[in-house]
Amino acid sequence: MDQNGLNNFGRCYEKGIGVKKDEYKAFECYKQSANIGHSEGMNNLGRCYEYGIGVPKDENAAFEYYEKSANCGDSEGMNNLGRCYEYGIGVQKDEKKASKNYEKSANLGDNEGMNNIGRCYEKGIGVQKNGQTALAYYRKSADMDNSDGMNNVGHCYENGIGVLNDEEKALEC
Repeated sequence: MDQNGLNNFGRCYEKGIGVKKDEYKAFECYKQSANIGHSEGMNNLGRCYEYGIGVPKDENAAFEYYEKSANCGDSEGMNNLGRCYEYGIGVQKDEKKASKNYEKSANLGDNEGMNNIGRCYEKGIGVQKNGQTALAYYRKSADMDNSDGMNNVGHCYENGIGVLNDEEKALEC
């Protein structure tokens, strides 16, 4: 089986799609996929370690696999690496590295990365606060049907972040 097939088979075991749900088998499939260089498999293996899916929780291993995934160009891996840096998951907190990884993820089209870099610009996490930039990223995320992005666009209109306060428009979001 190729690396993509192994990763997909892992997802089937993790979610119980067409097979009996078995988190350990999911972990093993992701591990095999990651070991032969599949960036999505690396990201999924990181998620297994972060949340204890089929394996005991290990934040250091989670960080390691998210970093490997990100270094292979995986946008979801970059977003997860950003979360690790923002919240200190397996690594010392570093808001600048968090925002950089979110922005890389967003630039590759990841809607979660777009929402997260928007939050960084709204709150000043690793970057200088900029309401207009925050709103622009939230809109991009919302345009990709990300529910958090949609909510954050409404939040911006409700609170006048990057735009004039407009409660009617906020309710439309």
